[in-house]
Amino acid sequence: MSIRNKIITVFVSLTLILSGLTWLFKDILVGFMAALSIIALVFVIHDVHQTQHALLRNYPLLARLRWLFESERSKIQQYFIEHDTNGTPYNREKRSDIYQKAKGEINTTPFGTQLDVYKEGYEFVGHSMYPKDISLVE
Repeated sequence: MSIRNKIITVFVSLTLILSGLTWLFKDILVGFMAALSIIALVFVIHDVHQTQHALLRNYPLLARLRWLFESERSKIQQYFIEHDTNGTPYNREKRSDIYQKAKGEINTTPFGTQLDVYKEGYEFVGHSMYPKDISLVE
């Protein structure tokens, strides 16, 4: 028995079991799960028998889930993975400041930075309280 036939067998069995439980107990939640399993079964049967995509044929619902995440990748990365200081063209720190200005809210930001100023390659000007005596430099 091939993996495709096993997948179809699992989904047919799940659908039959949930449908039988719905008929037996007349529970709305089990009925909802049975309806979802029927929809999933239709997708699985379609995906296993189509000839366009090997991913859909071998992994029916997982390939659809993968494509869903792939299409929503930028949003997932923007809202869940990206830090406040890395982002192009504007990082989250600048974007939130712009959003506050656009809404007419008070957009005061505290003094300081979230950037690592001690990181290699970060340049800054260090001020001194007193000017250096240039006659001593030579």
